Amino acid sequence: MVKKIIISAIVSVLMPLCAFAQTEIREWQPDRGKKMMHFTKANLVNIGLGVECEGFYNHGAGARLEWRVGSERQLVNAIAGWEIMWHNPIHKEKPNITYVQNSPYLAFRINYVRMAPGSLYLEGGMSYNINAGEKYRIADRETSDTLLARNHFSTSMRIGYVTDRYDISVFARYDLKPTFDQKHIYETGSFDYYAMRNALNERWSIGLCMLWYFRK
Repeated sequence: MVKKIIISAIVSVLMPLCAFAQTEIREWQPDRGKKMMHFTKANLVNIGLGVECEGFYNHGAGARLEWRVGSERQLVNAIAGWEIMWHNPIHKEKPNITYVQNSPYLAFRINYVRMAPGSLYLEGGMSYNINAGEKYRIADRETSDTLLARNHFSTSMRIGYVTDRYDISVFARYDLKPTFDQKHIYETGSFDYYAMRNALNERWSIGLCMLWYFRK
């Protein structure tokens, strides 16, 4: 009899505690499916605008517009965008070629380290470079010639850090064929091929990019 009384007392004490504990768990843990769906919708489309610069012998600076599909918290993102770069704009005494380059591009990104403040990522992509406004320049003399540069594809590799507001990255770009028509420049007597040889043969460039994402 005493044993039954003790067991009944223990059960009567534990039942309210269990009910209270279950209520606390339900309040503290949101529905994971709803939370993930809301998070994905909020970050499905991200639009960023920023600036970048690149170069070795040839140098350039310009603007970058980017559309990123997916959140920086997800493992993989798809990237599409447009770059416009002004190459060799600084006046120099030695011969160079100035031109404007428009580059639509596609890329895929892996956010390999995802943290609370942001993510570290590795990105690989390809762009098609449309060149315009080509001018051969020496001192104060400029000669326009649309045959100086030609359109071409480039591949790139980028490493960076991204949050919900900004994106900072460094990148390396490789042109699948030379930007400049070396044969045309060599055969045109008014152009100094040998003075520009390093710039004419350049395919690699490294650069820095900073983007700001628009948020509501």
